[in-house]
Amino acid sequence: MDLSESSIRRADLDAGRVDLDDASEPGTGIDAPIPPGEHVAEFLDDYGWSARELARRLAVPHNRVLAILGGQRAISADTALRLARLFRTSPELWLNLQMRYDLDRLKAAEATRIAREVWPVERS
Repeated sequence: MDLSESSIRRADLDAGRVDLDDASEPGTGIDAPIPPGEHVAEFLDDYGWSARELARRLAVPHNRVLAILGGQRAISADTALRLARLFRTSPELWLNLQMRYDLDRLKAAEATRIAREVWPVERS
């Protein structure tokens, strides 16, 4: 495969002849961000639990679990600690899922506007 036609040259980047606004990071594709509640729902399916059962086991209000599963509530540090304890994972796993979701949503909605408003510093 000849990469010379599809390669980006540094000179083209520096001169502004290459527009990377529509580029995505490897593996992100064009799919919609996945709410962390969908990952929680997979655990519920694996264990055969209802949202009410998960709330009981986490010792949190049922409406908190429903809001997370429905994508209306973020996974807080408290909830991450509880999920980690219950499922023998790490709290960082749950917080990273939440952070990635938040960042992917923001990038999809605001990246172009931010690129217009914020200019990178020049390196010397």
